[in-house]
Amino acid sequence: MYVTTSAPLDCGRLRENQEQNADQLIRFVLDTPGILSTMIGMRKVGTVKSNLKVFA
Repeated sequence: MYVTTSAPLDCGRLRENQEQNADQLIRFVLDTPGILSTMIGMRKVGTVKSNLKVFA
C-alpha cells in the first residue's frame, strides 16, 4: 500500500524549526517507505524551481 501525503513540511513550520533546506526535507519525505507522492504548496515560481531541483 502506498499513500500520498499533504503538507508534509507542516506548511513550512517544520522548515523553520530545522537547520535543513526544504530540498533535504522533501527528499526525506519522498524516501520514506510507503510514500508514493507528496503535495507541497508552492505559490511562487522561485519556490517551484527550487523544489524541482530535488528531482534533478
